[in-house]
Amino acid sequence: MKSVTILRVETEDRRFDLEAGAGTDAVHNVVQYAFAVTRLIAADGISGCGIVLTLGNGNEIVCRLIAALGELLPKIPIEDLMSDFGAVNGFCLDLVNGALGALLREGGNAQQEGERQR
Repeated sequence: MKSVTILRVETEDRRFDLEAGAGTDAVHNVVQYAFAVTRLIAADGISGCGIVLTLGNGNEIVCRLIAALGELLPKIPIEDLMSDFGAVNGFCLDLVNGALGALLREGGNAQQEGERQR
């Protein structure tokens, strides 16, 4: 089998408006269906795709996390990456937890700033 190396990761924020009342519940009042698309691009036109389903603005956070992780993904053959996926997964989880905390702090700071300006 030919060795494949991921060259880059692309993400796309996809959203579709729903009819009024569709997709809402006690927690979510956004009438928008959303999913983050991830594309792994390798040489010779080889690519892979995955999606993460979300509702509303959570999609932006997921796309930003995908992009951040994609920048850090080692440019090594996929076989090597998957041979110790537990370590890779742990590394990614640590990064996500740190990045998510930063995004939440950033959002909280923006909200506090908006409240001060009122």
